[in-house]
Amino acid sequence: MSKEKKDKIEENNIENTPEQETEEEMLEAEQPEVATIEDEMTELNDRLLRLAAEYDNYRKRTEREKQASISYGISGTVETLLPAFDVLEKAASADCTDPEYKKGVEMTVELFRAAFAMLGVTEIEAEGKLFDPELHSAASREAKEGVESETVVTVLQKGYKLGDRVIRHAVVTVAE
Repeated sequence: MSKEKKDKIEENNIENTPEQETEEEMLEAEQPEVATIEDEMTELNDRLLRLAAEYDNYRKRTEREKQASISYGISGTVETLLPAFDVLEKAASADCTDPEYKKGVEMTVELFRAAFAMLGVTEIEAEGKLFDPELHSAASREAKEGVESETVVTVLQKGYKLGDRVIRHAVVTVAE
């Protein structure tokens, strides 16, 4: 063996100085603390991520509930106004000797239609369409030549919906 190798081996076998021993002891003592701190950090990070996800779910749920409340409010209000609107539409389509009066009624009907449109309320298309129990309410059936069975022949009362929610079904006559 060479002298250099022997010297290196001897250097490694030399006992550590008291300063080196205390540093090593401190490092060994800190290792469990570091592991504990890292575990706590991981746990806190997981809790933070869960809390952030819960908050995001809460925010989305409250927004959906808010929109549903608004939608129910609009539906209820429109449902209350529809009988008056029906009467105005009948008045607008009736014969009248006073053109100014008829014009005023027609303008009022248009104001209702514009307000309904702003709220997102749409009329349910019925006449000439296939009967859909989700949208239509059949008041009667009649035999009609040249018309496919289950087709809406006559609309007795218009139906309205808000988005996908039906406010009032269209009352119709259906071909047999």
